Amino acid sequence: MEQALEESATPYFDGFVGTRKAFFDLGAVEDENLLPARWARVWKIHGSLNWRLTSDGKRVVRSDDQDKSASYLIYPSHLKYDQSRKMPYLAMLDRLKAFILQPNAIMFTSGYSFSDEHINDVICRSLEANPTAQVFGLIYGDLADGRYQKAKECGSQMPNLSIIGEYSAIIGRIDGRWKDLTDDVPLSIPPGALVKVADGRTAVGLGNFSHFSNLIRYLTGEVAEDDAT
Repeated sequence: MEQALEESATPYFDGFVGTRKAFFDLGAVEDENLLPARWARVWKIHGSLNWRLTSDGKRVVRSDDQDKSASYLIYPSHLKYDQSRKMPYLAMLDRLKAFILQPNAIMFTSGYSFSDEHINDVICRSLEANPTAQVFGLIYGDLADGRYQKAKECGSQMPNLSIIGEYSAIIGRIDGRWKDLTDDVPLSIPPGALVKVADGRTAVGLGNFSHFSNLIRYLTGEVAEDDAT
């Protein structure tokens, strides 16, 4: 994400300030009005293994240095749920919650399997509190895959959470296969690799990030219709 933003010359803020040992600035995260409107906000809940607490316990820094005096904030273990309640994770989760609670908020997730309870809790509770919000979970592969069991459970409970898989989806708490792709089904977008017949079944490729990004490019006019595959 950071590389893509840099290559497109898009300024962004991820909560950290500095270069050698960037430190977490809670005030800037909590008050988004401090940032110019054209800046993208990158609230990175995952991929945070290089976040460390300084030896004096006063600052959270982001560094790849092998600093023996600094300790990792969180480890990928059974303690992750409890430890995620600490800063700066709490601030990042608050940003997620605040966004979903906005009137008519729409959020897409790509590459998230709904396997983290602490994130699922924020998403589902916020959707329950705000019926006008909609979240679309774009799942890579078949929902029948065992690793997506929690995603199916969340989608079956929340009417405003749609789980979009390759061969099936859960929309409005209804679990079903995609309708057979025939000539009498009009498509407002070029099907290409996004919608096709695979193994005798209609397959929707939104969960594939490359296909999803091509769709976004097509909708924004950055790619010709013939190339939107």
